[in-house]
Amino acid sequence: MIERVEKYGLVIVTLAFAAYLSFEIVTGVTIGLLQYALLGTALILFALLLLSIGEVAGFEAGYGASALLITAQASLYTWSVMRTARLAAIFAGLLSAVFGFFFWLVGLESYALLVGAAAMFLVLSLVMGLTQAVFARPLAGAAG
Repeated sequence: MIERVEKYGLVIVTLAFAAYLSFEIVTGVTIGLLQYALLGTALILFALLLLSIGEVAGFEAGYGASALLITAQASLYTWSVMRTARLAAIFAGLLSAVFGFFFWLVGLESYALLVGAAAMFLVLSLVMGLTQAVFARPLAGAAG
């Protein structure tokens, strides 16, 4: 199971970045490159925590503890970046949902790649729609 988490770890990072990008677009709060890098580093640390805790306590306990620690850390950091507890709580809920989805995903075995790819496709589609809705403006001089 831990090997599967390592293989599909990009799903967690991508979904968390999509949440950050969505917050940035919707709220107008600027999130700097350093904040994205630190969030990415925290999410990569998830795999190391899972490996080390899982070695002692088993996969399920290691996964739960690692997800809880990273969600708390990333949410508190999001609170400090966005300066609003409401957005940090929403991010915590989204990240918890991502970790829950990912736990279910790694257990699928044969269908994990298919479901993971479909999830990434849907998230990209949602972000594309969100950015289109927020930034949709008629082009100057466009024939109509």
